[in-house]
Amino acid sequence: SLFQSLLRSEDWWEDPEEAEALRRPLLRLAATYLTSSTGGSGPADPVARFHLGNGARLERINWLGNVAPRGIKESFGIMVNYLYDPEAIEANHETFARDGTVVRSPAISDLLAPDAPATGAVRSLSRKSLGRAR
Repeated sequence: SLFQSLLRSEDWWEDPEEAEALRRPLLRLAATYLTSSTGGSGPADPVARFHLGNGARLERINWLGNVAPRGIKESFGIMVNYLYDPEAIEANHETFARDGTVVRSPAISDLLAPDAPATGAVRSLSRKSLGRAR
């Protein structure tokens, strides 16, 4: 697929057109990964489970927050912020402990909205740009 071809292209994050084409679908995938619960135990990600289990809220997913080689390899450069609101920690913890429900900010909910386009930018990127020499 075009999406996979973009991800395999060398230094895609340094090309503004390729990075923009991947931004929305990768952020949406990250939001899905970080909010999906497997068997009521919360997300598969151990760091997410740690923060959510301690009462944090999934606050923000940062596009290209870590473009070091390891950051690109492990998370396509995506970083996550959790918010510890003293007034909500106990309720957030109880919500998560009860059934793995992830308390999240409106920005995360927007990424997950069913009407949010996830692949339009990928389709609009011309195949010609993928074949250019780097």
